[in-house]
Amino acid sequence: MRSQLAAVVTVLCAAATAATAQNRSLESFDALRVDTAMTVVLACGDRPSASVEAEPPILAENYLDLQVVAQPDGGRLAELHFRRDFDRHVHPDRMRLLLTVDRPLRHVTATTGARVTLPPCALDGERLTLQVESDARIELSGETRRLELTVESGGAVNALSGGRDLRPKQVEISAGHGTRVALCAAEAVVILRRAASAMLRTDC
Repeated sequence: MRSQLAAVVTVLCAAATAATAQNRSLESFDALRVDTAMTVVLACGDRPSASVEAEPPILAENYLDLQVVAQPDGGRLAELHFRRDFDRHVHPDRMRLLLTVDRPLRHVTATTGARVTLPPCALDGERLTLQVESDARIELSGETRRLELTVESGGAVNALSGGRDLRPKQVEISAGHGTRVALCAAEAVVILRRAASAMLRTDC
């Protein structure tokens, strides 16, 4: 049944007077997609959960949906959506999502101006795939054996931190127009594609 393939969790605010929503439980997931221009900060814990900060707080109840969807390969993808069918004058950059994971992520996609921060505990130690595009930004630290990066259309990876705290053993990267990537501590970098306007730092 469809309900067995997807669990839809609406991130709700506890009250209009509170700046931060109460934690809402989520199903476990190992992949994340953020397609909206808001800040998402990940942390690690015993149980996956989500809470949101918004101003005014009641906005979150109406505009944010988080879906955890089963994938054909057996993984579970968390998809964050911003609903624009209410009021186009409300913008997702007024919101900040605090997302707790109970297992490392193997795939993260950020697009449409999303800002995502990943701590070391949220990285799969064997293989991590990142897709960043449309002015989205990912900041991450930690170790992984193989990092696969696709960065397009003004996307950025560790452009703020310089990548000094990210220590992948091997990186494969495809960097498109206007992108910024810093891989200062990578042991080996294979450039699959690099646009003339891409800024790639590997020796900092």
